[in-house]
Amino acid sequence: MPIYKFQVHTPLALETAIGRIQAITAEPESFWESTRNTFWSRPGNQTRPFRGEVVGYSFDLERAISARYAWQLQIHGRIDAADSGSRMSVIMYLHPIAILIVCSVFSVAARSAWNAFNTSQSLSGPIFMFIIGVVVTCLCFFPEAVKARRLLETAIKR
Repeated sequence: MPIYKFQVHTPLALETAIGRIQAITAEPESFWESTRNTFWSRPGNQTRPFRGEVVGYSFDLERAISARYAWQLQIHGRIDAADSGSRMSVIMYLHPIAILIVCSVFSVAARSAWNAFNTSQSLSGPIFMFIIGVVVTCLCFFPEAVKARRLLETAIKR
């Protein structure tokens, strides 16, 4: 599964850095709010790019986009004191629903490959399914991770 890790060093004090993360983070939506926004989505007046919780010097975020989808990445981070300022350590990974979808696709591909191998059929279909699963996962995850990284870096370095 794709995982994206990075660290950002900043000359800001620890409290200032966590304050900037709080400034770009909106409150998490309740289940009913997210369901309503998924099915009756209106162009939102969302001014903050992230939604989640900032507790102490750590944070659990996700991008605040108008519609939820299974590829929504999860962002966990921590800000620690460093020699000359602070250091933000972040890890991003797929939403658990996306992990289930990817694992399902890979298990179907593996089962099809096993059946094709036992019956001496072509393995091109299962191999193609596996490749498509990897490509779709990477194309959905990494561009979103890079966008989220840019937003976090901009907030903490400006």
